[in-house]
Amino acid sequence: MKPRNVRLILKGEIEFMPVYDLLQWLEANRKTGILNITWTETSKTFYFQDGEIIFVSSQKRGQRFGEFLVSAGHLTKEELRAALEGSAIEGICFTEYLLKNNVFSPDTLRDMLSRLAQQILIELFSSTQGSFSFYTPLPEIVKNGPVRLCTGHLIFESVRKVDELKRDNDRDTDTIGWLRETLSKEDFRLPPLPDTISRLQRIISDERSTFRDATKILMSDQIITTRILKIANSPFYAGAGKIDSLHAAIARIGMKELMNIVTAVKLKDMIVSPSQKERIQAVLDDAILTAFLSKNLAEQCGEDPEEAFLGGLLHDLGKTVILNLIGENIIDDDQLEKLLDENHADIGALIARKWHFPDSIQEMILYHHNYQEAGDTKKIVALIQFSDGIIFKGVDNGLDEEIMNYLNLNRDKVTSLCQETADAFKYLKNA
Repeated sequence: MKPRNVRLILKGEIEFMPVYDLLQWLEANRKTGILNITWTETSKTFYFQDGEIIFVSSQKRGQRFGEFLVSAGHLTKEELRAALEGSAIEGICFTEYLLKNNVFSPDTLRDMLSRLAQQILIELFSSTQGSFSFYTPLPEIVKNGPVRLCTGHLIFESVRKVDELKRDNDRDTDTIGWLRETLSKEDFRLPPLPDTISRLQRIISDERSTFRDATKILMSDQIITTRILKIANSPFYAGAGKIDSLHAAIARIGMKELMNIVTAVKLKDMIVSPSQKERIQAVLDDAILTAFLSKNLAEQCGEDPEEAFLGGLLHDLGKTVILNLIGENIIDDDQLEKLLDENHADIGALIARKWHFPDSIQEMILYHHNYQEAGDTKKIVALIQFSDGIIFKGVDNGLDEEIMNYLNLNRDKVTSLCQETADAFKYLKNA
C-alpha cells in the first residue's frame, strides 16, 4: 500500500528515538503519512491521518489485519478471501468494504483494529532495536478510512500492558528460581505412600499370604471395592459368570494386578493442591493410559505385563509432586513445562525409592525419556518410553520408529492395542 512519488519526512534509529516518542510527535503535529518500522527482520506499518492511526499492518504472520480477524474467530478463511477480492474489485480499502457489506459494526471493527495495533506496539515497546521512516503521501485508497484510533490512548494502553507483562515475568522468574532451588536441594516433603498400598506390598511379599488377607485390607474401602468388582466383571477379566464378592474378584484378577489397580486408584490422593487439580488429573489420566498400553505391548515383547503396567503408571509421578509444590503460584505455561521436563524424572525416582518400589521401577521412572541409559531394564524402559510418546502425541505423531524396531513390534498391532488401551481406560475411569 505504498504510494508512488513518496517523500521521506523523517528517518532514524529506535535506539535514539523510542517508538512511543515517535508516535507522540506524529500525534502532536497532526501528521499524515506512513510510518514504517523495521524490527527483527520484519516490517510493521502504521497509517496516520491528522495524527490518528487509521490502519496498521505487519509482515509477521498473524499480524495482517485479515489474518488477525481469522485467528480471533471473526472471519473464516473463505470469508477473508472473498472480502479481499471484493475490496480490490471495488477499489476501496479493506476496512471500508467490511463496513459497507455489514460484515462488522463500526464499533467491532474499531475494537479489532485497536487490539491488533496494541499487539504490535507491545512488541515494539519491548525493544530498543530497529529503524523507522516516515513518508508521505498517504495512498488514496486509505485516505479518509472509516476507522480512526486515538494515538495517545493506544500508547497509554500498550505501555500499561508492557508494564503488566514485565511484572508477570518478574514474578514468574522469582517463582521459577525458588522452585528450581527447592527441587535441586530436595528441600520439600515427599508424599507418603498411601497406607493401603503399603499394607498390600507387605502381603504380596509374604509367600504365606492369601487372597483373604488382601480382602481384609480392602473391604473397608468402598471406593476401591466397587472399582475392583467392576473391573473384574469387565471384558478384560470376565470369566464364566458374574462376580459379586471382593474375595472372588481378587482371585480372578490376581495379586500383582490387584496392586496395580489399587495404586492407580490411590494415586488420586496425590492431588493436594486445589489450584493444580486439573493439571494433576491430566497427568494421572495419561499415566493410566500409558500403563495399559505398556502392559498390552509387554505381552507382545515377552516382558512382565504387571511390571510394565506399574512402571507406566508411575513414570510421571514426579510431575504431581512439582505441581503440588507450585500450589497457588501462577507460572507461565512455557516455563512450567520446561521445569516439569527437566525435573520430573529425578523427583519421580526419588519418590519410588522412598516408597520402597523395586530398583527396576525406579529405573523405569528415571530413564523413561532416554531408555538407552537404562541397565538391565532397558527393554521395558524402551517400552514405556514408546507408550508414553504415543499417549502424548497420538499414534500418527508419537510413534517412535526406532524404538518400535528395537522392540520388534508391528505398526498394525500397535494401532490395534492403542484402541484396546482406550477401551480399558474408559472402564477404569468410569469404574
